Amino acid sequence: MLEVRGPGYRVRVVEGLQPPIVKGSGLEVGRSLLMLDAVSGALSESLASLLLPPIEYDKELEDVVRAYRSRVVAEEASELMSRLGPLTQSARIHVSYFAVARMSRLSRLYPCAFNEAVRDLDKLADEYMSYAAEVGSLSDAYVMLRRSKARGLLASVRSRVSGIAMIGLAGAYVRLLLSGLTECQPRPPLEEPMSLVELPEGVLYGNCEMAEAIPEVLGATSCRRSSLLYSTTICEGEEPVIVKDYGHSTLKWMLAGVLSVAAYPFKESPTSRAINEYRSLRALRNIVGTPRVYALCLSPMRALMAREFVEGDPVLSSRDPAAWEEAGRALAALHRAGWALGDPNPGNFVMSKGRPLLIDVEQAGQFSPVKGAWDLAVYYYYSRFFGAPSDLLRESLRAYVRSAGDLWRSVREELFSPGVIYLTATLPPLLLEMHNVIRDIEARP
Repeated sequence: MLEVRGPGYRVRVVEGLQPPIVKGSGLEVGRSLLMLDAVSGALSESLASLLLPPIEYDKELEDVVRAYRSRVVAEEASELMSRLGPLTQSARIHVSYFAVARMSRLSRLYPCAFNEAVRDLDKLADEYMSYAAEVGSLSDAYVMLRRSKARGLLASVRSRVSGIAMIGLAGAYVRLLLSGLTECQPRPPLEEPMSLVELPEGVLYGNCEMAEAIPEVLGATSCRRSSLLYSTTICEGEEPVIVKDYGHSTLKWMLAGVLSVAAYPFKESPTSRAINEYRSLRALRNIVGTPRVYALCLSPMRALMAREFVEGDPVLSSRDPAAWEEAGRALAALHRAGWALGDPNPGNFVMSKGRPLLIDVEQAGQFSPVKGAWDLAVYYYYSRFFGAPSDLLRESLRAYVRSAGDLWRSVREELFSPGVIYLTATLPPLLLEMHNVIRDIEARP
């Protein structure tokens, strides 16, 4: 008889499809049934998940253990890449993540055994090192996922699943009430899996309630939403913090996407906007100042970011010509560096210690002349719609034209493209006004 020995339990394995029989603090089960659950999850992994913690097992069971762990790593890697999107290429994942993520999903089954397993993450990582190498590049106890490798392993796992006869057990659920596994005290919570994923800046969470607690951790005493129209909450204290909930403005971006589709396709889902803003805040920092990120939450239902509060005055509310000039110069610098903003309203430019900082870049993307023209049109229209004096806006456009250099000609031509005209045609007087201002600037630079 073969045996698996885990934290507080034993699994005795016999030949065939023998159903599990509880015996003391362990069970006896047929090898074919265990393999079926390991490869396809036919029994909701109620048997196979006993192979997740660090275990000792007879050599003859190597194929069962490897089949299940390979499947777990492939599936968890695929799910994580889907959640992180473009952030995958810069994230470092502790090798224990794959096992912890699966155990957290199945924690109702064997809380004692699973919690014992996560007490020593380095030991858990050692168990999964060879499997992690199949989905990415290893460095010490961390792996950087590679899409080609992970997809290859997942395809291999799926091909094995399709080749198994389910013998009527598919979808069956076996709840094993094993003494010492499901009933235990104390029962500490499992490790938060996302805490095992390192980003270049800030902490990553899978539970947004933990990210919402960041202001309190940093000493914030009170929080208020700046406006019902905005997705940000300002938390004041020793170190003020901004908390942005990306789900709050989803409808706004869906409606805006209708107007922009021909010139600037907006990102609409909360997750895609959160990921894009995280990457853009870091990338644009070499061109214009941006706030630091403290925490990012990417959960299946929400996306949230806690970031540094920037002291300063929004250009939109400023009556200082120099502030408007700096904002126009900053927009031109971004365009020259190959970036477009999509939502470049002057309220997103904040003058802090004499220089402009950009605080909202969730729609930032790769520059093209038509996107540059879109940026300029939105910048102008937003400013005038919210009452900015035309003479201040003129200073901003003049600074842009001067700083854009050779790029200006291609942007100027696209101001008459169908996508930009579709936006500007909604307010014809502003269309005429903007072009008159531009002609005046070109005539008297």
